[in-house]
Amino acid sequence: MKIGITLKLFLAFFTTSIIVIITMLVAVRCSFQSGFLDYINRVEIERLDALAVIIADEYEKQGDWSFIKNKKGIWHRLIISHLRSTKGGDYKLENFDNNQEEQSLDLTDLGLRLELLDAEKEFVAGNRQFGGNTVLKPINNSIDEIIGWLSITPSTALVDTVDIQFTEQQNNTALIISIVSIFFAALIAVLVAQHLLRPIKTLVDATRALTAGNFDTRIEVTGVDEVAQLQNDFNSLALTLEKNEQSRRQWIADISHELRTPMAVLLGEVEALQDGVRKPSQENLHSLHSEIIRVNKLIDDLYQLSMSDIGALDYRKEQIELTGVLDDVVTSFTEQLRSKSIQTRIEYDTSHTYLVFADTRRLYQLFSNLLQNTLRYTNPGGRCQISCAKNDREVTVNWQDSEPGVPEHLLEYLFDRLFRVEESRNRDSGGAGLGLSICKNITEAHDGKINVQPSALGGLWFQISFPTPFVRSR
Repeated sequence: MKIGITLKLFLAFFTTSIIVIITMLVAVRCSFQSGFLDYINRVEIERLDALAVIIADEYEKQGDWSFIKNKKGIWHRLIISHLRSTKGGDYKLENFDNNQEEQSLDLTDLGLRLELLDAEKEFVAGNRQFGGNTVLKPINNSIDEIIGWLSITPSTALVDTVDIQFTEQQNNTALIISIVSIFFAALIAVLVAQHLLRPIKTLVDATRALTAGNFDTRIEVTGVDEVAQLQNDFNSLALTLEKNEQSRRQWIADISHELRTPMAVLLGEVEALQDGVRKPSQENLHSLHSEIIRVNKLIDDLYQLSMSDIGALDYRKEQIELTGVLDDVVTSFTEQLRSKSIQTRIEYDTSHTYLVFADTRRLYQLFSNLLQNTLRYTNPGGRCQISCAKNDREVTVNWQDSEPGVPEHLLEYLFDRLFRVEESRNRDSGGAGLGLSICKNITEAHDGKINVQPSALGGLWFQISFPTPFVRSR
């Protein structure tokens, strides 16, 4: 049978309560019985003062212990006199029947535990006590001299009927209180379990809604405990999933648009050629070829990005000179830069080496994307300035271009996929918005960092940092 968490919590609380109550009941009963017995013994020992007075009176009348030595009947009567005196009776020996002096009387529990000793603690009357836990009470005469001792062994169990009845009454009361406590413990356990599980059930329902695709589901946060933290985390997760879903839909829409535009141009061009509206010519073929290259570039970027996301891009890292890769990239784009009259300058200290542990092909791809970004968006006649710096921990490439720039509030989105500024740096420039995302993935795959901020030249300033080979993390 499947046991729910509500029942589990109830059983946990209820079982714990029962264990505590039973433990307390046993402890209280043992403590009460032991304490009550101690109390009875203390009272009994204190009342021996009255018996000591009776014995002292008789001793002074007789002058020595001969009146009681080896005479059990008198000893028994003295004890009974003591018991009567504690209840307001007459304790004088003359009131007893002399015919019963030597007869054997029923001994009380006190008589079995009591012994009379002389001043030198020699046995006189009573039951001889051999235990080590006896208590001695002095017997003093009228001039306060010790003439003897009463030796008593404390009782180890209750024998008086009234005492036993009182103890049983207290035990029964404790048992009733325990039963009532168990009932209230069960009630409280139910209420506490329901209270604790209420937010959990809310989380369960919300999780099911989230699983069903309702990413706008939110939970009201109550309290400041761990459950409240879990509720906050759930809301954060739901918000993240909602944003991811929105990004996914936007991604599909943007990719569809990016593919549809060149495909529409291609379809129109081909249909025009098929219908004879346009004649095959070098110019028409060049237009078709350009659109095919655009589609192929988009597909290749998507492939590279997806491979990077799943960690499937091949990286063959080795210790390389970073400035050599920069020089090769700029040289390969010489004609394109010249066609837009963009002045490009690389600055670095030739007396230093800028070593990094990296894959040469991927760094070439990284810097090529940055240079294509500059070519695509920088106004004709602009500038591109590249410099290198290093310290003991990292090598930094500073990449700056001239106008147009990007509003500061949009800089954080530049590395998002398919993001483009819908002003000067727009779709008319031909980019699909994937190049900078690929740059970020390549940089992070080399344990590096890439940041962007406004450039003093009017455009963008990219800062790409790589750890030196001596401090790289892997």
